[in-house]
Amino acid sequence: MVNHTNETQPEWIRKYVQLFFVSYAIGFLVNLFGWAPQKYYEQALGMRIFVGIGTILVMVFVVSMIAEGKNWARFFMLISAVIGMPFIVLSLPVYFNISILGGLMITLSNAVQVYCLYLLFCRANSGWFKKTPNVADSEATQGGE
Repeated sequence: MVNHTNETQPEWIRKYVQLFFVSYAIGFLVNLFGWAPQKYYEQALGMRIFVGIGTILVMVFVVSMIAEGKNWARFFMLISAVIGMPFIVLSLPVYFNISILGGLMITLSNAVQVYCLYLLFCRANSGWFKKTPNVADSEATQGGE
């Protein structure tokens, strides 16, 4: 079990969390200003809100688990990126056709997310996800001394 209760988070974790939510904010702005593909706006408003809020809630949970050092959470992000990136790359020309600024912002948002993945998987940061003995577990194995 990973136990980071008495540790302070490394600077790169704080940077990861901030950058990840900056990338989501950029995507929100692109949609707010109407620079998303028209197909997005043709969906029912309720469905867009449900999917949008659901996605944000899942990502907030996963990012908080990354901040706690849960290894499964960083692999969840990797799998999400591998599944999503082909669709994002294919949709970039549509974003650029709608608005050069919107296309640039979506490209920036995706570049930030790729950098966030780099932060999760670079060798220097992998120690955050290593299993460390839990204090309660070690006391239980020592007979509660």
